Amino acid sequence: MKKTIQNIKEKITIDKFYYFPFFGWILPLAFKKDDTFAIHHGKQSFVLAAFFGISLVMLSFLIIFLPINQRLIKLIIVILMYLLEAIYLVTCILGTMWTTAKVKKEFPIISNHTKKLIF
Repeated sequence: MKKTIQNIKEKITIDKFYYFPFFGWILPLAFKKDDTFAIHHGKQSFVLAAFFGISLVMLSFLIIFLPINQRLIKLIIVILMYLLEAIYLVTCILGTMWTTAKVKKEFPIISNHTKKLIF
């Protein structure tokens, strides 16, 4: 029984939730401040969440302020929003795979922005 509980505790780690959409970046920055690996992935997760969150909010407001007769443009914006959400989901899955494998990789586009963050 004890070995089963230990195995479960080993399998459930906070590392798997660093890239949880929109809120996962809080975990490494709040609970693992001394771990450079956790801070690295927390920063990447924060930049991803900020970029995709702001993009989706801006596109949502754009839809609201477009006239009703611009249905085709609204449809294109909604399709773009779904594509952004799919891309964000794929990057979250990729980041989770990196954290569970204990690999310290960087996303190519956001690496410049993560280096500027001070946490």
